[in-house]
Amino acid sequence: MEGRTGSGAAALDFQHNGSIEITGIQFVSANTGMPLIQTTNAMPDIHDCVFSGGGSGFSCVTDAIVLGGTGSTIGAGDSAPYQGYQGSIRRNLFDGIRRIAVFQVFANSIEIHENTVSTSCGNGGLLLSSSSESSPWPLEAHNTSCPPGGCPERFGGLTKEKTS
Repeated sequence: MEGRTGSGAAALDFQHNGSIEITGIQFVSANTGMPLIQTTNAMPDIHDCVFSGGGSGFSCVTDAIVLGGTGSTIGAGDSAPYQGYQGSIRRNLFDGIRRIAVFQVFANSIEIHENTVSTSCGNGGLLLSSSSESSPWPLEAHNTSCPPGGCPERFGGLTKEKTS
């Protein structure tokens, strides 16, 4: 699936209640800055996919997965806070992506594991980032392959488990 710019929050934007499983898809972007996936209400189960953002290192501007919007009003809409509680991002390959997952307002309990991050990802392969500091989020990030030299132990206000 090729991500294109548009008026939405992401190439794929899930605002329904319930869950969404995404598997076996290659997402490709021309480094446009539009996230490939955003979910505000649906609990994601994203696995065995390839996310190609089209950038390299510090020139990467495309995020792979955005969990929630920046607003605080619950309901449908691009800016609605995350209501999908829990979820999983696992066994994916990220290449040329700025950030694997952006945790927005109320995003919590997301497990991120067994992913591979290419050296072409922004800042040497950021695993987690946050646009909101509204609460401490329980989450897990483990068994993720990082570029040579390892992954940063802290970034974006979130702590992850260091992997080898």
